[in-house]
Amino acid sequence: MRWALLLLASTGCLKAVAYHCADDHGCINDGLQGTCEAQGFCSFPDSNCPGGQRFGDLAGSLSNQCVGGLVDSGIPIDAPRPDAPIDAFVPDARECFGSGGYQLCFAMMPPTGTVMLSGTLDTTSDTRCVAMPQAWIDAGQPDACMVLAHDLSVTGNLTVTGSRPLVLVGETVTIGAVVDVASHRGMATAPGGNATQCTAAATTPVNAANGAGGGAGGSFMSKGGNGGRGQDAGSTGGNAAAADAAAPTVLRGGCPGELGGTGTQAAGALGAGGGAIYIASSRLSLPFAGVINVSGAAATGGGTFSGGSGAGSGGMIVISTFQLLTGGGKLMANGGGGASGGNSGSAGANGSDPSTASPTTVAAGGSGGGGSNGGAGFAGSTLAANGSGAQNNKAGGGGGGGGGYIQVNMNLPGITSSPAFAVVP
Repeated sequence: MRWALLLLASTGCLKAVAYHCADDHGCINDGLQGTCEAQGFCSFPDSNCPGGQRFGDLAGSLSNQCVGGLVDSGIPIDAPRPDAPIDAFVPDARECFGSGGYQLCFAMMPPTGTVMLSGTLDTTSDTRCVAMPQAWIDAGQPDACMVLAHDLSVTGNLTVTGSRPLVLVGETVTIGAVVDVASHRGMATAPGGNATQCTAAATTPVNAANGAGGGAGGSFMSKGGNGGRGQDAGSTGGNAAAADAAAPTVLRGGCPGELGGTGTQAAGALGAGGGAIYIASSRLSLPFAGVINVSGAAATGGGTFSGGSGAGSGGMIVISTFQLLTGGGKLMANGGGGASGGNSGSAGANGSDPSTASPTTVAAGGSGGGGSNGGAGFAGSTLAANGSGAQNNKAGGGGGGGGGYIQVNMNLPGITSSPAFAVVP
């Protein structure tokens, strides 16, 4: 597998890496055209080398050396660079993948081969899950279901269930369909969703027999919508928690919405927070048909005079790769739509789940059902909306779910990301 050469001084683990090219077409790095040399490795233009070409960092023992047998200082190609620690070129017994707080180190090389995923995958019990390295757990990362292979492809829509986040590791990872690690209205919470790091809503909605307050939406990296006021001036809705002040450093999911207030009947189910997924690869393909969805769930409409419940926030996607082979796909960690309130003769209406067909379009809040409308969820750069306030014997609407978090280690041109991804090398 290709992983950046990691210096012993900074990480404690190293890996010899190699990518063998067949022709020049396989030698492109961030838009720079390279040359497939006779040794079967790629080189790229470098005016500091006598011959004008330097091997790339996937050339095994030739990595980052000048083509032609000498480095620019005249030192033989198999000698350490003069500006690097000697021990930086001595691999230890471990294999390491990824970087930063999401590094995966193994005592020996994991199994390789081809894995194709589609259908369903339960992160709690699926036999394709392998144990996470102990260093991952020691670093404070959560137990997760890790699926790894030399070539790992999602060939058909994949619905991910279970309690643990999903980790995909491969030299080449291809996401050719929808990877659904989202929560959905009326279904089980997504893997890693409703994270323990979530902060509860700042206030709770007031119960009222003639129109209760709406529940707040879940907050993560952006704030959820507040719940709307019920019929009486004192029937206030819930206020959502503030957005997280700093980006997460561990793999975690999104946050749940809040139950609406009780009227003459109980409120419907709140929306759960979206799930969590980490992808580590040498080369990533995310074509137009590929979607990674960790969105939060919509809330369910409740009974008469109940306040609308709040929707869940988006979850978390982390991607570490060396090269994007194919773009055009979508990453989404959107919030669900809040439920509407009820009135004297009608129950509240359900909010909508985010749509993978249009990641930057907000999921609508519940509308109708006699009560005030629910708030739309976060999408694109549009913040979650508050639930509407009530009047004339109506209950308040629930707030929309806030946005999640998407982190990548390099720019991924051509990829639609909602919210916009954060580049953290």
